Amino acid sequence: MSIRIMVVDDDAFRCGYALSALVPLGATIRGPIRTSFEACRLLDDEITPDAVIMADRLADGSAGALLSAVRRRVIPHLVLVEGEGFTMEDLATSPVLRWPFASFQVADWVQGLGHHG
Repeated sequence: MSIRIMVVDDDAFRCGYALSALVPLGATIRGPIRTSFEACRLLDDEITPDAVIMADRLADGSAGALLSAVRRRVIPHLVLVEGEGFTMEDLATSPVLRWPFASFQVADWVQGLGHHG
């Protein structure tokens, strides 16, 4: 599988857990990125990733700006929800995994994107 994934999460354990499912897929990982600000800057300055996996809360607060940015760019994204960073209305059009989740669920979501390499 040849897919570029941006991982945006400031929780080291949760991020490592998700990455443990992505590395065996052969995905190219950009991250972990700890802030919404940094992730948005990278989206503006670099090649757009094939997908974004992001936490609902980041080191600089809510991930709302990042969620808006990936939706505007129509980038497939998965939101890892632990707390109350977003309302259910905010997430109505986004795939969500609530913590605790199984790492294979992250891999299943990526494989469902249909990228092949």
